[in-house]
Amino acid sequence: MINLISSQPNIRYYSGFTGSVGILIGSGSTYLLIVDGRYTAQAKEEVIKGTKVIEAPIGINIWEPAINFLKKKKISRLGYEEDKIDVATFNKIKAALPGVEFYSISKEIRGKRIIKHASEIELIAKAALIADLTFDCMIHIIKPGMTELEVSAHIDYLMKIFKSENPAFETLVSSGKLSAYPHGKPTDKKILKGDIVVMDFGARYKGYNSDITRMVSLAAPDKKRLKIFNAVLKAQEAAISIVRDGVSASVVDSAARGVLAREKLGRYFTHGTGHGIGLQVHEAPRVSLKSEDILKEGMVMTVEPGVYIPGIGGFRIEDMVLVERSGCRVLTRSPKSLKVIT
Repeated sequence: MINLISSQPNIRYYSGFTGSVGILIGSGSTYLLIVDGRYTAQAKEEVIKGTKVIEAPIGINIWEPAINFLKKKKISRLGYEEDKIDVATFNKIKAALPGVEFYSISKEIRGKRIIKHASEIELIAKAALIADLTFDCMIHIIKPGMTELEVSAHIDYLMKIFKSENPAFETLVSSGKLSAYPHGKPTDKKILKGDIVVMDFGARYKGYNSDITRMVSLAAPDKKRLKIFNAVLKAQEAAISIVRDGVSASVVDSAARGVLAREKLGRYFTHGTGHGIGLQVHEAPRVSLKSEDILKEGMVMTVEPGVYIPGIGGFRIEDMVLVERSGCRVLTRSPKSLKVIT
């Protein structure tokens, strides 16, 4: 049984290769990695035992030697990532391998990657620590008059200083009324005294990602905004408190949603409560109202309820948690109270 793996995170998971372009063919503990000349030396240094590296000739698309290899193997069945390959490439492979039965391995790979090994948890925890250290610095840097773009640049710089390879995703910073956009990108808007600022960011460490959201207020918040913040914090803590092996992800979502509904804020919570995280920022499990995922020991996920009210602003608190047998361990340790900066 032969599998064809084409997505970078899964190639890295099975072979150790960290480059951005490659094709992995094989199964079990034996694989063939096809790369172009830019990555040959790197691949040979990185791949784990049992993985052979082949360099595609200059000017030849790496899919050509991959297809030729599969032809020579005279296979009858081929597993592939149906959600990670474009239609044109799939049709080309299918036409070159008449009579071969194609079947999806996407669910199988998802099932393997969803439970983190101890070594993966250690790297994720390191990525979380980088995010925590960054936030600890930011509360001493952010001040009125800085733009959202300046704040995001400081965050990215600090994460690099603390040995992040890159930001895990585009750093999100929004302030005042603009924070009502759940995924508002930073702008050249100046942060004003009295603004509440939402910072959503994460670090990538040796391929593994972190994701955290914290808020600060540049002056004491009014009673209305403080009440909303406290409701979101209460919702997040309620959701975290029931995370454990065997619990449905949808129940975690319902716990957060129920708190906000009782606070008459339910209609302003417009996204799921969380997502898995590892080699990708968004992976299984999906923590939402309609999720069919059951939490298992070793999963790492975010818990991030939010409230977004046009004209007032957005409020979100996010942590990463490791699912354990009788509960969970919070990996992001930054204080969650609304830090007032004067």
